[in-house]
Amino acid sequence: MSNLREDDDREWRRMQREEARAARRGTTLADAPETPITEWPTAVPEPRFPVPEHTAPKPGPKPAPVPSRGGPTSAPRSAPPFRIVDTLPAADNRSGRPIPQRRRELIKVAKENPRRWIEYPPAGDDAYKSISSFLSAIRSGKVGFGPKGTFEAAARNKIAYVRYVGTDGGDQQ
Repeated sequence: MSNLREDDDREWRRMQREEARAARRGTTLADAPETPITEWPTAVPEPRFPVPEHTAPKPGPKPAPVPSRGGPTSAPRSAPPFRIVDTLPAADNRSGRPIPQRRRELIKVAKENPRRWIEYPPAGDDAYKSISSFLSAIRSGKVGFGPKGTFEAAARNKIAYVRYVGTDGGDQQ
C-alpha cells in the first residue's frame, strides 16, 4: 500500500521520463503519444513539496504530559458510582422501558384464553417497528411475554398473532 508522497514521486518520475523521451524525439510532451515505461531513472528526485523548517521536529526535551481528567488535579468524588444491594430487582422488564398498556392488556387476555390465537395489529403506543423482531422477542420471553416458552407468536400479512401456552409448552395445534 502506498501513500500520497510515494504516488506523487512516482508520477513526477513518469513525467520526467516522458519529457526526456519527447526531447530525444524532438517533440513536445503534448505531441508525444502515451508509451509504456521501459526505463527507470537512477537518481531520486528532490521532494516536490519540501517541509518548511519551522514545522520540522526539533530535538530537545519532551513537553510535559497533559494531566488526565481523573488525575490529582480533579476533586475527589464524594460517593462511589456503584452501590451494594442484598437482593436483585425483579427481571420482568430488563430494558427499563415500561410495557405499553395495550400490550399488558394483550398478555392478560391471552392468559385468560390459553392456547387461543389473539390478533395483535400494530397501533397506538405499541406500534412495533419490525414484526419479525417483535415476534422473536415474544418467543424469547422478552418485551413483557416472559418467561421464555410461555407464549407463541406468528405473523400473517404483517399482523402479529400471539397465544399463551403456559409453562408446559405449546406443541398442540
